[in-house]
Amino acid sequence: MKKALARVALYAGLAALLLIPLYPGLAYVNGRFADAAASAELASGAELPATLRIVYHHLRRGWYRSTFEANVAVDAGAAPGLGQDALITVRGVIHHGPVAGFGCFGVARTDITVDLSDAVRRTLKPAFGDDDPLVLSVCSGYFGGRTVTLSSPKFRAPLDVGTGTLDSAGFRFVQHLPQGGASITADGGLPRLTFVRPNGDRAELTGLTLTSRQTRVQGSLYDGEARCAIAELSATTAGGKTEGRVTGLDSRVQSKSLDGTMNYRYSVAVGAVQTPTLSLQSAVVDLSFNHLDIAALNRFADTLAAQNKDTSLSHEARAAAVREALGTLFRDLMAKAPELRLERAALQGEAGRAEIKGAVRLPGLDLGDLALPLAAMKKADGEFEVYVDDGALKYLPGGAAALEAELAALATDGAVRRESGRTTTTLRLRGGEVTLNDRPFGASLGQRPVSGPP
Repeated sequence: MKKALARVALYAGLAALLLIPLYPGLAYVNGRFADAAASAELASGAELPATLRIVYHHLRRGWYRSTFEANVAVDAGAAPGLGQDALITVRGVIHHGPVAGFGCFGVARTDITVDLSDAVRRTLKPAFGDDDPLVLSVCSGYFGGRTVTLSSPKFRAPLDVGTGTLDSAGFRFVQHLPQGGASITADGGLPRLTFVRPNGDRAELTGLTLTSRQTRVQGSLYDGEARCAIAELSATTAGGKTEGRVTGLDSRVQSKSLDGTMNYRYSVAVGAVQTPTLSLQSAVVDLSFNHLDIAALNRFADTLAAQNKDTSLSHEARAAAVREALGTLFRDLMAKAPELRLERAALQGEAGRAEIKGAVRLPGLDLGDLALPLAAMKKADGEFEVYVDDGALKYLPGGAAALEAELAALATDGAVRRESGRTTTTLRLRGGEVTLNDRPFGASLGQRPVSGPP
């Protein structure tokens, strides 16, 4: 094994020695390809939406690296409050391959920054010194793929006088885009962000991570999962007393195609919550949107893409076109009778658990119903199971005492079942009527049923 490793190291060393005299030529050839691609993109502005346009650009060619700058005009209609088009100056450095910096083996790596005014740079200098506060880097591979990196350096900066100090451990987000976009992977994170007031009170975020793994299904739709997790959020006084602490926050978006439809699931979970008035062991909200027509979603995406490239549209006309496209999407999706499912919403503490789960459909719902909640409710067809331990009432809005009296009245009317220290019921929505355990909701409280006469 050791001999094999030694041979590999020897061959790698020999290859490196052979490449050294060839490297200037390789860098020149890569540079010609990279500079030509950059010139074409700057000239066409094809990567920009219609609300942005390049009004000036200049590329300075070099052997091992090239530089460019461009003035980008922002449509005044897309930036309310501006009397005329605003200009943004973008600068870039194109590092020619094959070794275009640490972690980039390819045609080139392009580092892009936004040129800041002298006044803004003076404001940011105490935090960032001469570093750029935000850098976008694009590594272009030999087979058409790209790796895009967005990063911000570490900084410690005073905010407005008397407000406090913000301290960041730096941020980095990396996205890998292979040729053709058949899949997308991304990873990023912010190890720590701290805000400290002049009196010593502090709020801190630690362990923020971002991940995404997606595989294209059709058009602009992907199967996969995107996740944002935070290890801890905390607030402490200058004396070290904990005012609030949240651990294990985990948010996920999952997508799955099945039989010509997309199914999306959104969940937010918290490991523990600790405040002076509330102590929870865990909390979760888990929703899914099912049976969304793939063809309708792709038509909507294609329509938006076409409008985004149409420079003849005014800002008002583009906004009107988007509203029309949204209306068409809504009608197309509702024709497939999509389902909103509450997989689970729950709180868990030492004193007990509260949970609700179920699903609702809205057959026949149209866009006008959204402005009339009662009209929308009459078309709802749903059922939810509710479970609450008596000890968990203190975790819910309203407080244990008020909820206890309300549940006692509902139990007398048969709207809920109370036994063995817990309350359960089935909530149904049908034809505009809301029932609890098949009893019209509100009857036990002296209110008329939702569907009853005036």
